[in-house]
Amino acid sequence: MNALLFSIVIPTYNRARTLGRAIESVLGQTENNWELIVIDDGSTDETRTVVERFDDARIRYLHQQNQERSASRNRGVRESKGSWICFLDSDDVFHPDHLASFQKYIGDHQLKTGMCVSGLEVRHEGGGLQQYPLLNMSAPNLLKEIWTTFVVPDQVCISRDILIGNPFDERFRIWEDTHLWLRIAAAHPVYQLPGYTSLQFVHSGSSVQQSLNVVKLKDVRMYVQAIDDLYQNHQEIIRPFLSQADILMYKDSKYRMFLYQARCNRQFRVSLSVWYMGMMNKPSVYLVLELMKIPWMLFGIRSRT
Repeated sequence: MNALLFSIVIPTYNRARTLGRAIESVLGQTENNWELIVIDDGSTDETRTVVERFDDARIRYLHQQNQERSASRNRGVRESKGSWICFLDSDDVFHPDHLASFQKYIGDHQLKTGMCVSGLEVRHEGGGLQQYPLLNMSAPNLLKEIWTTFVVPDQVCISRDILIGNPFDERFRIWEDTHLWLRIAAAHPVYQLPGYTSLQFVHSGSSVQQSLNVVKLKDVRMYVQAIDDLYQNHQEIIRPFLSQADILMYKDSKYRMFLYQARCNRQFRVSLSVWYMGMMNKPSVYLVLELMKIPWMLFGIRSRT
């Protein structure tokens, strides 16, 4: 094992307002054997200035033209020197015991490779703290467990050897993380830690909240394209765990999610388009009933595309 244990990768784009808090959470770790790589994905704000305020040789700042977060994370992995890679979004934080929890688990179990997952806490803007469920490691199908459980990059610690051979797919900026987790889980060991060691902030500027405020058809299509790509282009590792029926059911759940949100947003045309895509994927009585609700959106409709 290399002398350097952890490399932490923070991809960031115009998050100068929250980036300092994320970096401070790394500096506050009780485990000190780490390096931090900040990948500035073409920011136009004061991102560089924020990073340069921290006088710590373990912090590296790298700037690139905007290529989206998958490319940023992949570059961070390539630049890393640690044996294990952690990711942190620039508007989230690690709790002080985040790295120490992984260090203890890796040491206690003498792990050489694999993907470790810790628990995630989520704080919504103006709301309370929520703990997302841990992975049920006794579930009959771990891949199904992963795609139905909320697993974000803040939670994972993955051996560098795995990530070098299995990068984030840079074609996707949606579902790109789950796409990778499932590829890893199909071919490598996965471990669940018992503690909650990272905190995600859901706010009006976060990608999660923005996708809910306005449903965009290009995002729906990319989401489904990523799911199809996983099954079609990685079939040798995925199909022993997931069937075509599983994929259809999973896509159906996502169409329902987008359709519900589009209706809540009174996005009439988007709702019709998502409904049609859902019917083409898997016709159901549920979708027939949903179609009857869409015209009511015309009353008091707000135009969103």
